[in-house]
Amino acid sequence: MIKITRVIGVALLAVPMMSQAGTFDLNFSGTYPGGSPGSISGAVVLTGTAIGGGDYLITSASGKINGEAVSLAAGVLCSTNSTTLANCYGDSTINGFPDYIAYYGTGNSNGYVYDNVYYTGAAATANDGALDDGGVGLMIPGDVINICQCAGPGSFSYADEITWPPGGNGANAFVPITLVTTTVPEPASLALLGLGLAGIGFKRWRKS
Repeated sequence: MIKITRVIGVALLAVPMMSQAGTFDLNFSGTYPGGSPGSISGAVVLTGTAIGGGDYLITSASGKINGEAVSLAAGVLCSTNSTTLANCYGDSTINGFPDYIAYYGTGNSNGYVYDNVYYTGAAATANDGALDDGGVGLMIPGDVINICQCAGPGSFSYADEITWPPGGNGANAFVPITLVTTTVPEPASLALLGLGLAGIGFKRWRKS
């Protein structure tokens, strides 16, 4: 009896703690018209913290883009100083969330702007998808990338400036992609399942 009570107590404590996290899959593909490499493909896993209303602030990224390892881009808050804010086009927030900019080189500090927020449920519907125009800042070796709705609601882009094919215009390196997003079941759901099984076991134990 005491052991079962302890198990249920631990499970109950675990549910609110685990429910704060979320994991999401981004799978996408596209092409560089007339460029090299001629195609893009990515399978990226995002992990985020719930910030309310179906919004998750992304805290880490893993996976691969064109076979290269992915990580979350290091960013500087746009509200940090006036110089940074100017490079962020004068905005310190995107849809009310903190605005970041990726510094990718000493010669040109005007990198990609992003908010690293992933939308689910009603929030995704309101933003025409899981990502808004701020998007999510990612890095592969030697490159900064932004997966976003940079071209408008419902149209997803692979924004890449550094490795844009030779002869291309880096400022226009917003390549249309087909993006499929999936929400991975949260640990809280698994904890609730475990709690339910524990309850069934307790009920059977009582009957015996």
